[in-house]
Amino acid sequence: MDKDLSGIQMALEAMIMGKPTGTIEPVGNKDIDEIIDLLNILSSNMYEAMGFVRNLSKGNLDAEVPGRRNYLSAPLKELHSQMNNYIWIAQQIKAGRVVDKLDFAGAFGDALNTLIETSLYGLGETVSSDEGIDIEAGMRSYKFHQIYLALNHLNMMIMEVDENGKIIFANKAAKNFFGDCEYFNESEVNESAKTFTSRITSITIYNADGSQIYEMHNESSGKWYKATIDKIQLPNRENVNMYIIEDISEIKRNVQELTEEATIDYLSGASNRKAGMGALESITKDKMRDKTHCVAFMDMDKLKYVNDTFGHVEGDYAIKSLADAFALSVRGSDIVSRFGGDEFLIVFHNCPLSEAEKAVERMEEKITRLNESGVKPFNVEFSAGLMEITPEMDISAADVIMFLDKKMYEKKASKAIKNTRSTNR
Repeated sequence: MDKDLSGIQMALEAMIMGKPTGTIEPVGNKDIDEIIDLLNILSSNMYEAMGFVRNLSKGNLDAEVPGRRNYLSAPLKELHSQMNNYIWIAQQIKAGRVVDKLDFAGAFGDALNTLIETSLYGLGETVSSDEGIDIEAGMRSYKFHQIYLALNHLNMMIMEVDENGKIIFANKAAKNFFGDCEYFNESEVNESAKTFTSRITSITIYNADGSQIYEMHNESSGKWYKATIDKIQLPNRENVNMYIIEDISEIKRNVQELTEEATIDYLSGASNRKAGMGALESITKDKMRDKTHCVAFMDMDKLKYVNDTFGHVEGDYAIKSLADAFALSVRGSDIVSRFGGDEFLIVFHNCPLSEAEKAVERMEEKITRLNESGVKPFNVEFSAGLMEITPEMDISAADVIMFLDKKMYEKKASKAIKNTRSTNR
């Protein structure tokens, strides 16, 4: 025990002195080995942090940043980020651009703010306004450029257009998208923005209070945009149109992903019970009652045996295999859903019974080929109940499930009797 602890002590002394310790080998004692594992992580993180500190002290900001799990380095990474920001500010000042003052305290921040103020107020002379008040040109320029800077840093496009279509103001994002044009019309904008421009400029803009908001799809790029349009009257009574256009493609994608997550069963990849029941209810209610549909209810055979004998991972494999076989055997308009556990519900839209029976046969063929491949020490099997729903039938979704459940268990019982007779022979 003393020998084990002496190794740990030596490692700690090396860490205190800032020396690399190397990996401490386990000693075979569970409690001590857990401490050794933590010390190895601490040693690695400390060594990585010290290397990062050395690079920062030399001004090497391109050095590799410690990993996310190196929590010791969090303050250093924050310092690294601030130093990069300081350099960017200094570069902007050198280029004669206006930058925001820093809003955090500290000697370095105060020095940079002083430098920013000096560059701003160094713009020069005093001028007179229309009201006869002297305004320092530097301060006037500072306030204007702060607004201009903010607008140009926005990802959304902002444009002010007069009633003749002449662009009074366009921020950087708008110029990048539409081009640096004089008039806001299809003939002057960038080629990729022509169709989009034609659509947005064809909108009638009303004088009523409140913004007009539209979601628009740009076919050339495949992106979605939200366009907010206002008519504004300036102090000189001139009317201008204000366009604020925001790329909402990522929001659309996120909504789509959330919708899929809300309707997809994670394990099988099929639709979930909610989506399956929604599809079933849609064909039993008036909105789809004018066509013939079919519904199948599937249940995996011997899932408990597979789970108990080979483990739940293999049981999950069997469920996923069934879902894949079902999905590959139906049309794109059909809905395959995991109803719960080892049960699946399939809705065949606008499909007669003969076609649904063929689809079930295709499922059985795919499962048979899987079993014959011998990839698993067990067979994947299922029993199915099938039903046709015609326009003249008055039946609820619950009634359909009850009927199919009975049909499926009759098929399962029939298979069990057949297997028993075969065994007895």
